[in-house]
Amino acid sequence: MKKYISAILLSIALTACATPAQVDKMVPNKEDMIEFTSSSKFYQKIKVNDVTGGSKTNPLWTSEVDNEGFKRALILSLESSNLLCSNDTLDYYTLDTNLVKLKQPIIGINFKVTPTVQYTLQHADASEAALDTTLTTPYTASMGEHLYGPSRLRKANEGAIRESISALLKELQALDAK
Repeated sequence: MKKYISAILLSIALTACATPAQVDKMVPNKEDMIEFTSSSKFYQKIKVNDVTGGSKTNPLWTSEVDNEGFKRALILSLESSNLLCSNDTLDYYTLDTNLVKLKQPIIGINFKVTPTVQYTLQHADASEAALDTTLTTPYTASMGEHLYGPSRLRKANEGAIRESISALLKELQALDAK
């Protein structure tokens, strides 16, 4: 009898595992990506510096967005947009990112996740930031995206960060046009 109870408890524990947001799912889709050209003042000049505020996922609790994953998603997005600094140049910008808040539902059918992210872009030799913005970009993952609640929450996290990175690229595009 103890073996059966142990097996049941183990299977329940394994099915309730939360997984962290996946890096490739936090990167905007190609059709949503903004491609900067060599005439842009940010073309291949942005280095991703600190990414803070994220949390590691506890498999027994809820899916989260960790700093390393968010940083990697930013790097891949900037690289795809021709913004990532690829050489040792003195003319570059640093991007600091702070995940101020990640509002997540505890239960529900549709999971709406709302991150609040502060992005600060500063030129290497400037005392003042070229861009200092806080973006709030909600994303809702429906039951159609995934039936399993913890996976649906992970998808909502990924979508919310993807939307935040897309919004950052739009902010950079607007700043570049000035």
